[in-house]
Amino acid sequence: MKSTLRDYLTTTVAILVVFACGYGIGHQVGLRPPAMVPSTVPVPNWEASVFERLDSELGLSEAQQESIRGEVAKSAGRIDEIKGGTREAVRRELLELHSRIAPFLDEGQRRRLGKSHEALQQSSH
Repeated sequence: MKSTLRDYLTTTVAILVVFACGYGIGHQVGLRPPAMVPSTVPVPNWEASVFERLDSELGLSEAQQESIRGEVAKSAGRIDEIKGGTREAVRRELLELHSRIAPFLDEGQRRRLGKSHEALQQSSH
């Protein structure tokens, strides 16, 4: 059976319809606003947010702030090193940070920090 001119025209029109539909769909998708607009608000770094939380939670004096800021900086460096690692390693580092800053705190501050410390210990179970 030999193809006729009508067969060629039908095939050509069918291909054109498929391309036109693809173009139309692509055009409509391109007109949509992006699903998620990147945030322009800067994300606070871990070190600053942890220090601020400790300061507000424990009411640190200026001398305590100086000492504890250094310890938080050490932990931030270690956490950056293990960021690709496991959540457990980060939790252990936070527990160690609590142990290192405890000597700089008074008894009431240690009790308040103890609650966070216990919560971190229980989070592994």
